[in-house]
Amino acid sequence: MEPLIRLVVGLGNPADSYARTRHNAGREFVEHLARDWGSLRKKKGFTYAAAPVGFSPADLKVGFLDCFMNESGPALKRVIEAEGVPPEKTLIVVDDFMIPLGTLRLRTKGSSGGHNGLNSIIATLGHDQFPRLRLGIGPVDPGMDPADFVLKKFSRDQYEKIKLIFGWLEDKGIKALLEEGAGKAMNAINAFDLSAQSL
Repeated sequence: MEPLIRLVVGLGNPADSYARTRHNAGREFVEHLARDWGSLRKKKGFTYAAAPVGFSPADLKVGFLDCFMNESGPALKRVIEAEGVPPEKTLIVVDDFMIPLGTLRLRTKGSSGGHNGLNSIIATLGHDQFPRLRLGIGPVDPGMDPADFVLKKFSRDQYEKIKLIFGWLEDKGIKALLEEGAGKAMNAINAFDLSAQSL
C-alpha cells in the first residue's frame, strides 16, 4: 500500500520566546521527531530530518517551517515544490484549542477551523485537500481570550502529558499513517486515550 504521507510539517513560531507555548505544539512535535532522527538540515526555509536508515518510506522527511504561523502558506508552498511532494501527501501538524489536551484529530482535508497557519496554507494553495493532525491544547481558561491562551506556555504537568502524546505519535501514530490506509489511521489516532498512557 502506498504511504498516506511523504512529508510531515509542524507549524509554529520560530523565536525562542515561543518555545513550549501551546500554539507551538505542532512544531514541537516534529522537533521531537527530528531530534530522535538526528542530522538536522536546512533547505529553503525548512529545517528537517530525513528518515533514518531502514525506515519505510525511505524518503520520508519531518520538519518545521522557519517562519511565523501566519506566513505558513507561502513557506510551505516553497517546500513542497522543492521536495516534489504534493499537498495531499503532506501532513500538517497544528495545535487546536477547541479540543481538550490529550485529544488528537486526523483529517485528510477540511476547513482551517480558524487556525491562522491553516488559513494561510489554504489561501496560498487555493484548496484544503491536504491531511492535518490537530493536537488538542484546550480547554481555554475561563475568561481568557483564546489569542492570549495559545501564546501561554504549558504548565509542567501539561508538558509531561504533551511528551507522552509525542511519544505515542512517534511510536504508533506515524506508523499507522505510513502503513495503514487513511481510514484505519484516522480510527487509531482519533481514538487515542491519554489516560491509557503511563506517566
